[in-house]
Amino acid sequence: MPLPLPNLDDHDYADLVEMARSLIPSECPEWTDHNPSDTGIILIELFAWLTELLLYQVNQVPDSSQQVFLRLLKGDETWEKPKNQSLQAATQETILALRKRYRAVTAADYEALVMENFAVGRVKVFENRNLTLKTQPPEPVAGHISLVIVPQEPFTVLDPALQTKIADLLEERRLLGTKQHVVSPEYVNVSITANLYLEAGRVFEQVKAAGIAQLQQFFHPLSGGEDKQGWPFGRAVYISEIYQQLDQLDGVDYVAKVAVTVKPPGQNELLLKNYEWQAHQLVKLSQSQIVLTDPEANS
Repeated sequence: MPLPLPNLDDHDYADLVEMARSLIPSECPEWTDHNPSDTGIILIELFAWLTELLLYQVNQVPDSSQQVFLRLLKGDETWEKPKNQSLQAATQETILALRKRYRAVTAADYEALVMENFAVGRVKVFENRNLTLKTQPPEPVAGHISLVIVPQEPFTVLDPALQTKIADLLEERRLLGTKQHVVSPEYVNVSITANLYLEAGRVFEQVKAAGIAQLQQFFHPLSGGEDKQGWPFGRAVYISEIYQQLDQLDGVDYVAKVAVTVKPPGQNELLLKNYEWQAHQLVKLSQSQIVLTDPEANS
């Protein structure tokens, strides 16, 4: 809510004359001639006129003062208003610039600043985490913040030059004492096998291709998930959802024997039920990791 500005021009000429005349009996009792022709009354009216002019001027903010205020808001003592720009337009431009997000304080600030200034696919911030460590401690790492950047082409390594530019931009906007880390996503390879039983007259290769595309889309880091905004970081994979995605394919009668294994970075392949997903991990599902078979092909 803006601060109300005081109105300094709150007395006109008539008010000032009347206020001065009302003080005559108490300040100068021997002054009894209050006619307009009296010299004292003439002086009162003259000073009232001058006072009214001064009050009007004091209540105005001249253009030069407004430009000084704009310099203060911009933080640039050398700023001068362009000759082809009105003072009103310069004021509006300055106020809009102040409303623009600049300082990185919250996780939303970090994510918005990266998305607004760089061509990346997606950003996720993890507070009190240092994802540059090979082994993540169970307790929060106070004062650290990690930004996971998904490139516009997922499953590729984040360009080191872009990584440096992002870090440099946020370095000058972070809070004092905050240690920030810009990293690439950690992908967990997922393998899926399933038996598809088709409706009569369906071509298995066509249904298989549609099934592979459906699963890759569902787990895609940029356009997957239920909201099509990208598969959520750290979200577990459920076999029931794979059944659902395959069962809704055109031409599929029913699905059976869905099996899922995961292979985290630097670890052996594990059954899905034996793996605990980390908050910063995403699913990586390539075409070679999806095996869909037709049990009735050889029957």
